[in-house]
Amino acid sequence: MGTVFSIQCSYGSWFGESDDRFYIDGEKEPSIVGTGCEDFFNDAWNLRLFSNANTGVTIKEANGEDCRFTAYRWHTQTPVTFHKSLKVDIERRSYAQVTNPQTGERKLYDFKYRPDFCSSVAFWYQKTVAQPFDRFPPVEERVNPEIVLETSDMASEIRTSPGVTARGGSNRVCNLKRGLFVDNTNIGGWFEVPCHVDEQGKYSISVFQCLYRTGGIWKLTLKGPAGEVVLDRAMDFYDPYLAWTENRPENFLYGTWFENKVGIHDLTPGDYAFRFECVGSNPLARAVDSDKPGLSCRLDGISLRRFPWDDLYGQMQRYLAEEEKLFAERISRARREVAGLDAAIKRFREDKGRYPDSLDELAKRRGLLRSTTADGRQVAGVPTDPWEQQYRYEYPGKFNPSAYDVYSVHGNSRNPALWIGNWPDPFHIQDALEGEQLKVKTRSTGVTVSEQEIDIASFPPLSGGRQLFVRLRQEGDSIDLALPPSVKPGRYALRVRLATSWDYGILRIVFNGAPLGQSLDAYTPTIDAKWVELGTVDVNSEANTLRLEAVARNPKSTGYCAGIDAVMLAPVP
Repeated sequence: MGTVFSIQCSYGSWFGESDDRFYIDGEKEPSIVGTGCEDFFNDAWNLRLFSNANTGVTIKEANGEDCRFTAYRWHTQTPVTFHKSLKVDIERRSYAQVTNPQTGERKLYDFKYRPDFCSSVAFWYQKTVAQPFDRFPPVEERVNPEIVLETSDMASEIRTSPGVTARGGSNRVCNLKRGLFVDNTNIGGWFEVPCHVDEQGKYSISVFQCLYRTGGIWKLTLKGPAGEVVLDRAMDFYDPYLAWTENRPENFLYGTWFENKVGIHDLTPGDYAFRFECVGSNPLARAVDSDKPGLSCRLDGISLRRFPWDDLYGQMQRYLAEEEKLFAERISRARREVAGLDAAIKRFREDKGRYPDSLDELAKRRGLLRSTTADGRQVAGVPTDPWEQQYRYEYPGKFNPSAYDVYSVHGNSRNPALWIGNWPDPFHIQDALEGEQLKVKTRSTGVTVSEQEIDIASFPPLSGGRQLFVRLRQEGDSIDLALPPSVKPGRYALRVRLATSWDYGILRIVFNGAPLGQSLDAYTPTIDAKWVELGTVDVNSEANTLRLEAVARNPKSTGYCAGIDAVMLAPVP
């Protein structure tokens, strides 16, 4: 029916690239894969507070090492149907930022596993009475250690400067409906809240303010065994919403009670004191029944949450080393299995005279493939790759346009550069002429040519990562490119892989003076590439020329340019 999902971050930066995945009726690979944590909760480009009928975010702090986040989503109107079982999970991978403690340099890593603290509740309907299926851990095992200073109960322990008084008082927006009221009339007045730390480590410190119309501006300093550290130079206790009575229920909505996080700090065991010193007044703050500036303070409490990781930088370096070793083993296995699949496909074609329609057909009809079950048995079937995803098969191929592709997406379907397949690494189109290696024979005045290295929007990438970029400037401009002498005379099927972009024109392709096919529109809103079938051509024993000519321009395009990635000449029997 839905979920309530929470995170307490450990690494810095954005955690929300983690995808949700739905495994239906025992699937090994999920049939539903989302595009990010924020998308699942119906938001985008980070998250913000909102509350709707089916989705909402109830807590969202600034991205960082101690960011806290809670959201919900109900599937009452978008059910995920199943017959036997449903498993839902969400990745722990996203951006991760760590700081080198020696140099202070920050480094951001992409698509890494994050040791964030996650919790979730799954809601479902069932016909029978639900029975416990696991032990629910006690609260001590589900939350990180925390030192909580209930300041309303500590009035007798709080030191104050002359003229400053501290007392416990009733306030419904504070914890247990009580807060600490500090009355002050002079800039420079101060009070200190004592604290004892037993365990060394990093602590996320929060001050729970109770804002009010008499609140002043206070400097907060933490005094301890290692000296003093300023936590906030000007903490404002004034209530900008002018809630004249602090007990009104709407004060919960408008910020009368406010958690002010003042950073993560390394603390050693010992006695500490939080020193609040009045340094001024908000221009709008006023003392009770007076026109004098408001200089007082109301405090709900102070929290020191033990941060679980003391050495994030070292942890990341260890993780990267382990990942490198693990991925090397997985890559090696994937390459062996891709080679085995490639060999099985070739044997299938030798026997049947055609390529298989799918890997499942390959396994069922030939018994050429074996996979391992959960209990270790070897059975006929398509194996999953080391990232527990299915191997992919396409005929005709995109990487091998004259044959087929078989590959693993390396656990990252959005980055073809990582994929492991039956194509050369680094990628280039086999038996093709690279566009950037074609020689210019003649060209119109003003036409320029360059070798260009670019990324395209789809896959595969450009052959060799480069193309021949031709800047045709106006309708009628053309360029003649010479085929290399290594191409033997004969009849060939000609295919050209053209680059496309927002400033590319409508082209005519001419081979040895004969126009080929219809004019080609090379405009696309993003940089991409496409194969163009141009029919059969006769290559002679003398010079052979491929001409690109600008004949028009798509109304959306900003130019007449052209780009050739590769040229394929397949002999025709």
